[in-house]
Amino acid sequence: MSFLSEEKILKVLPVVFILFFLKSGVFALIWHNTSDDAFVPGDRDGDSIREHIIRGAGSFLKSHSFMQAFLEKIELAELECLDYNQLLLTLDDAIGKMLETKVRYRALTAEADITPYNQDVINQLLIFDYAGFQDNRSLNGDVFALVQSFLEQGDVRGVYHKTLVDVEEILLTLGVLRVDVAAGLFPDPADLWNANCSYSLSLLFGQYVTAVFMDIKE
Repeated sequence: MSFLSEEKILKVLPVVFILFFLKSGVFALIWHNTSDDAFVPGDRDGDSIREHIIRGAGSFLKSHSFMQAFLEKIELAELECLDYNQLLLTLDDAIGKMLETKVRYRALTAEADITPYNQDVINQLLIFDYAGFQDNRSLNGDVFALVQSFLEQGDVRGVYHKTLVDVEEILLTLGVLRVDVAAGLFPDPADLWNANCSYSLSLLFGQYVTAVFMDIKE
């Protein structure tokens, strides 16, 4: 299954970015963290924007972990007998955690939509040197361009809405895989690639958002 060899390469992306943040002396900042600085702190009851981001990131990363375990089982299928019941359980775990992410990001977008921006932070986003930031860190151009398209306009709410759409699309791709696995059929390689790439691109997008906000805080 040579098509998964590139998937294995994509697995190192989280590690690369964890090392980036550790080198900067920052911990536990992976997916959209610190972007809540763009909003005025709220005093309403219920979860804050920050908590929605943190818990949403936790469930996203857990879903991603289950997806990698699912792909590992697929990868080993050429050498070992594939247990479709176990495969389905792992996929259902990935789906369950992604559903939790969807709930969190629905709440996050709703909360962000009624929370005023912190104009000082927005102004920093408007004048941020995106080109220099990308060049200094050799970021993926396509993904960072998408991040820039939101942040250079101060549209942090748009970042969250875009991520919610990503989460819904990931759930659709996982649903396609589930139909085959539940029927005892080996998933189409193209569907496997699509699902894992969707995770990786969304993860990269969120990491770049965090990287920009961390740079502004320095």
